[in-house]
Amino acid sequence: MVITDTLNPPNATVTVFYTLTKIHQPTPIGKPIISRNDGPTERISAFVDSLLQPIAKSQNPYLNTLYNFIERTKLPENTFMLSFDVTSLNTNIPQGGGGINTVCRAYENFYGDNTPIPTLSLREILRLIL
Repeated sequence: MVITDTLNPPNATVTVFYTLTKIHQPTPIGKPIISRNDGPTERISAFVDSLLQPIAKSQNPYLNTLYNFIERTKLPENTFMLSFDVTSLNTNIPQGGGGINTVCRAYENFYGDNTPIPTLSLREILRLIL
């Protein structure tokens, strides 16, 4: 029998902390960013993403257009993918529970009585990964 350490998965790495300087501000300040790629919460983040993607795709038609474009676009092998920040969507989500409440309401409205996991569980997972 193999016992694995669930708190320290073998492929997990230390998360990276860095700042993005907001140079458009009168006094440039650094916005803290924590990259969780290959970190201990990456799999649970991917799980939550799989629950929320259908909701996001059903929202604004502009987002649907962007998703469809990205999914059907074939890129040459040596292409660099760049992203852009549309009014800092991620960093503008209230972290005190307001953003989580909004996500949970959208989750319940979208899935109705057939939620893949209980809303309370989603709420706790969101608190963990946000």
